[in-house]
Amino acid sequence: MLFKKLGFTSKENFKAFITVITAGQIIYCAFEAFKASFYTPLINMLNISNTQFGMLFTLLGTATFFYIPAGWLNNRFTPRQLIISGLIIRIIGTVYMVAFVNASFISLCIVALSWGIVDAFFWPAILNGTRLFSSEENQGLAFGLLESVRRAMELGMNALALLIFMRLGANSSAMRIIISIYTILIVLWVLLSIRYIPNIMYLKSETASEKNKEAFQGLIKALLCPEVWLSGLISMAIYTTYITIVYSVPYMQNVFMLTPTQAVAFGLFTASGIGIIGGILGGFLGDKVFKSPVKMLSASLTLTVIVLLGVLLTPKNTNYLYMSIVLMFVFSFVIFISRSVMFAPIGEANIPKDFSGSAMAVASFLAYSPIFWAYGLNGYLLDINKDNPAQGYYYIFLIALISSAVGAICAIILYKLTKLKKSKENNN
Repeated sequence: MLFKKLGFTSKENFKAFITVITAGQIIYCAFEAFKASFYTPLINMLNISNTQFGMLFTLLGTATFFYIPAGWLNNRFTPRQLIISGLIIRIIGTVYMVAFVNASFISLCIVALSWGIVDAFFWPAILNGTRLFSSEENQGLAFGLLESVRRAMELGMNALALLIFMRLGANSSAMRIIISIYTILIVLWVLLSIRYIPNIMYLKSETASEKNKEAFQGLIKALLCPEVWLSGLISMAIYTTYITIVYSVPYMQNVFMLTPTQAVAFGLFTASGIGIIGGILGGFLGDKVFKSPVKMLSASLTLTVIVLLGVLLTPKNTNYLYMSIVLMFVFSFVIFISRSVMFAPIGEANIPKDFSGSAMAVASFLAYSPIFWAYGLNGYLLDINKDNPAQGYYYIFLIALISSAVGAICAIILYKLTKLKKSKENNN
């Protein structure tokens, strides 16, 4: 049967896993998923300026600051409790946005901040659930499916939103209808989470105060665990390089004169098509070919360094357009493969399950920290080289190359450390 082929021990485990990974995307479907494709209708519906919209997403980004404190929550409470709580808080926020036509900007900021705080405990709960409801031998495939399913859901939901816009027009009323429909979907996922996600608690304490203390001790253990930090640094390297993909389309347009039609096709394929395929392939390669997601990451990040070296050395003129397209496709593909399993090392390193939630929270903090400096730095590099765009992009890809090299080194160290640890356990 399918669930057994994918490494799941029972139908119940498989249902829990599917509910968790789909919840990991459904929570974002009524707002964040629209920020690129439906930017204008969204800000018109909210009646805010571009600057105010940017401020809302800055507040959403505050999740990074709360990841480590939320590590205590992910030890103290189960993935089921945190996922359901996060979805319910999201529902309240989206209902407010839809119900109040002229909501004040301050109130929207409060909603965005609450969502940022929710994301700090919700996303590690998704990662922890992905680990706990899949077998230790199939961590790569589990996290690969998480990435692929989320990409496919985002593509499908944006396509549905586009159909509604085509029927009703790209206006505020249509945007409210779309968000209302997707809010109903979040309600459905609350019910699915209640039905299919088991309430598994790994804390051994009996009383609430003892559980609080044990959860805090678990957070300290996660912060002192070398494997957690190495996993986080690998994820940080991957995410820093992943951010560079955002600049691949303008790079091809500004340096190699890619046409608008070619740019749209290129962007769609690198953002969605490669993401869906890369997730499943990354999981398969990690578990079935390399027999270790960490070992695969050391190889994929090394390959990324080689490809980016090719990007840097390619002459910047239109005669090399197709060579550059191929290099960009390979670069995007390898990074999506790496990104799909970047949290799998936590499971492979055999981090104890009683503080697995904290480990995921600490790794998430490190992984997504580039959000606070990478975009700003890249923008600055482009601005100071606006008379010579090729030079600005050269620096951006150079940063990605260095980041990938650091990630590859960390992956090699973690692989050897994990192998040594398992060898000692087997000897004992």
